[in-house]
Amino acid sequence: CGQTDGNISDKAVDTSEFPSSESTGRTGTKGIGEASVDKILMGEFILRHFGNYVSPIEDTALEYEAEYILAGRDSDEENLKIAAKDMVFLRSGLNMISMMQDEGKQAQAEAIAEGILGFTGMPVLVESLKTIITGTWCMAEALCDVKTLMGGGKVAMVKAPSDWTVSSVGLKNFSKTVVPSANDDNGLGYEDYLRVMLLMQDREQQNMRTMDMIQADMCKNHNSEFRMKNCISSVKVTAVFEARQLFTAFGFVQDLVGSTPGRYGFMIDQGYSY
Repeated sequence: CGQTDGNISDKAVDTSEFPSSESTGRTGTKGIGEASVDKILMGEFILRHFGNYVSPIEDTALEYEAEYILAGRDSDEENLKIAAKDMVFLRSGLNMISMMQDEGKQAQAEAIAEGILGFTGMPVLVESLKTIITGTWCMAEALCDVKTLMGGGKVAMVKAPSDWTVSSVGLKNFSKTVVPSANDDNGLGYEDYLRVMLLMQDREQQNMRTMDMIQADMCKNHNSEFRMKNCISSVKVTAVFEARQLFTAFGFVQDLVGSTPGRYGFMIDQGYSY
């Protein structure tokens, strides 16, 4: 399933003529609260038609196109680093939700904090250290989660106590260079988490970077002179017409709508672009 051998693509692109480089740069706030049917469908379109780390597509300008849409860098390596970092933060937050519901791990974190600062007799310091320990524990678990996801495995959105990979003992000896992984067959895969991240992304930014990838792939496989900006078309039609006056109207009404005596005037503007 995908690139589970750990090899990273070295593909890169020139972004200077991409549609996103000519955009206004206006972006909105991220958040699931902004989700809509259109954004859900756009995310599905991206994951169906563009490659990503676990499901690359042949003959594309970049191998990790979905990650480019999220990160916007000019190389697969940089896009993957940023996407993976964002996924770690996402998993850290979800692990914190799990941690807050797990009295056993809360007690273990408190015991560690007591063992380090209990001699001070200051509960505030102990509680602060406990918070740091739980945050670090959630981050360490998130690193394991993302390693699992990038290896083609699955991770539950919110974990049960028994689903955790890093124990309180393992946390003391945790190293970023030796990160364990564990698979949950009932969880979500790498593309599912990309789907969540795409749903959180600013709409305009996402649309522009999607056009970047369309242009890049067209240039690579069909026509090196292809530019998305040359495909943007629009038409505006203004229709003006009059109809016979059916009811008596005061003079100021006729002046307001631009009518001639005995007739009503109408003007309709319609526009279409793509």
